[in-house]
Amino acid sequence: GTVWSVKVRRAKDGKVVFTARTSKSAVDVDNLEIACDYKWRVKGVVDGAPLRAEGTFRTEDLAPRLIHLSRIHNMRDLGGRVGLNGRRVRQGRVYRSAGLNDNARKSKSKGGMVPGKERLTDAARAYAKGKLGIRTDLDLRSDRECFGMTGSPLGPEVKWIKISSSAYSGMAKDPGKSAFAQVFRVFLDEKNYPIDFHCIAGADRTGSLAFILNGLLGVDEEELWRDWEVTAFQKEKLDFGHRTRFSKLVKVFDAFPGANINEKIVAYVKSAGFTDADIEKFRAIMLEP
Repeated sequence: GTVWSVKVRRAKDGKVVFTARTSKSAVDVDNLEIACDYKWRVKGVVDGAPLRAEGTFRTEDLAPRLIHLSRIHNMRDLGGRVGLNGRRVRQGRVYRSAGLNDNARKSKSKGGMVPGKERLTDAARAYAKGKLGIRTDLDLRSDRECFGMTGSPLGPEVKWIKISSSAYSGMAKDPGKSAFAQVFRVFLDEKNYPIDFHCIAGADRTGSLAFILNGLLGVDEEELWRDWEVTAFQKEKLDFGHRTRFSKLVKVFDAFPGANINEKIVAYVKSAGFTDADIEKFRAIMLEP
């Protein structure tokens, strides 16, 4: 049968985001940005005659932009939602995910802790560095979870930054706020982008940080809640409840002044040692014009 060559480009800059060769009548295209224009082209040869078709399409304006990366769960783009003054949070700059490898574990045969097992396939690793362009692996796990690790599972070209972080009510305590301050400095250095940040499940520590980052960018409260809730659809157990987890994070910001959750989050970040200029720098990096 005919083998078709399929190519999809982002319309605004011509970047190739998908290629395939197939004899089937349809292909699945993953990881497209939301609310974005694309161009497609299909080429093949039928009975010795070259055939070509092309066209355009626009993806739906519906966050989140879910990312399919083989064996890496709960991965999505932090961007896509509308933030401050109607400016959309940039896509392709910051990703959040589950851990890129398993946590370290005790081994009876080896008499102690051993590093966590690999999760990334070679193809997934290449895609993450190539198509997604990830430069920094921001690991929110503890020393114990990361026992034996000396760099990112993505490879030595990717900067690995490990900062043992807190979640939910822990964000109000000194260790949690101190860890957040270290983490936020990573986002103030534009050389670190694109960044993938994660804990092990991409749920608690990752979700708490995502809430703060999008809150700083002016994403409204309803969308902040929805973003947290998306993780519940990635989990096998129905244990991801507001009362026991998320409500405790929201309560952290009740102690700070502000007319809404966004202003309270700004006050929290300033209480961690940052200035209005720092926050504006982050917004300039992360918000579309």
